[in-house]
Amino acid sequence: YLTPAEAGAVNGRVYTWRLDDGDDFEIFVGTYSSSGPTISRDTVLVSKVGGTAGTSKLNLSGSAKLSVVPVAQHMMAPYLSSINEGPLGGFRNKLINGDGRINQRVASTIGDDTYGHDRHYALTQTGNITVSTLTAPADGIASMMRLTQANATAQRMGYAQIIEAAETYGLRGRTVTLGGKLRYSSAAPIRFAVLEWTGTADQVTSDVVNSWTSTNYTAGNFFISSNLTVAAVGSITPVANTITNWSITATISSSANNLIVFYWTQNTAAQDATLDMRWYLVEGDATAEDDPFSPRHIQQELALCQRYYFKTYNTHDQPGLPNSVGTLGGRANGTEPWALSWPWRFPVVMRATPTVTTYSPSTGVAGKMRNESTNSDIDAIADRISSSGCILRNSGTITDNNLCIIHAVADAEL
Repeated sequence: YLTPAEAGAVNGRVYTWRLDDGDDFEIFVGTYSSSGPTISRDTVLVSKVGGTAGTSKLNLSGSAKLSVVPVAQHMMAPYLSSINEGPLGGFRNKLINGDGRINQRVASTIGDDTYGHDRHYALTQTGNITVSTLTAPADGIASMMRLTQANATAQRMGYAQIIEAAETYGLRGRTVTLGGKLRYSSAAPIRFAVLEWTGTADQVTSDVVNSWTSTNYTAGNFFISSNLTVAAVGSITPVANTITNWSITATISSSANNLIVFYWTQNTAAQDATLDMRWYLVEGDATAEDDPFSPRHIQQELALCQRYYFKTYNTHDQPGLPNSVGTLGGRANGTEPWALSWPWRFPVVMRATPTVTTYSPSTGVAGKMRNESTNSDIDAIADRISSSGCILRNSGTITDNNLCIIHAVADAEL
């Protein structure tokens, strides 16, 4: 036989094993550790001891032989070394944009309970923070989100994401693992939590912090008390400026309508302190896995983000600033409202009917479009709005045949 290491076994990975001891045998699921090496006997799938079949563990005589055996579920994908591989591997991660590659708002300085990177919003103790994206911060990591404490006065800060009800219901009664890779500029504790929203589905109170100074991380103390259950809280104190793995598990109750995941600095962070994160939420206990992050193709990630937020602007252009790239445009056919209109179809069906805001491409003023023929802004609105699209149109008078352009943003965030 080859040793597990010679056969390519990966430290911390779960395999199916067979023990043979005389006429008795046992097939079990266990985790391989290269230290020793050792193998845990986690779950017996089947055994036969003294001629009796069942799931009892063997009492080993000292001459038992151990081998790895293929089982039916492993034969489904014999060439994948990790559950994160294959064409659908990335969809294991319930968090969207967990590494911050996408920032359609082009957010930089944001305040408490305000969205930054797509699907992420800041929670701060007293004031603004700045958010940015790090590209290739280390080998094997495409990007990480960075929070920078911008205030002269030290404060606590964090980032959160709400999982919509449609994705939460399937996790009821199941174990989930929240984890990731973080880097903090100080050797100080970082906390993280899995929270259940038990109020009306998809009508979540996003600011979940009741008292930033409380050290009792329960509902009604650190966290708000209404419609919130704390499923799990954990912490880690990393070495300063060192990328560090972390994870916690939680069992989701049958009352959960939404999940909120949240990480934050336990203590106040000094001005210019930085906290970098790439994180995941997966079903099952993945604490023994090397890295369950499950990266998706950037186009898949963008489509998932556009379920919640979409704009006519280029991905890297900030809405509400003068910019004519990507506008819709046309000439008026008459002088009354509806004389100029454009159907705007969203690239994916949005989570709910969005709030649509129009912008003048020339001035960035909301509620306007730009009349290129007169070099002036005129009133504009979105009409017939649905989760699939809307009509952008003038809402005031216009001169026939005038040329106009418009930008718009559709927001269906939780």
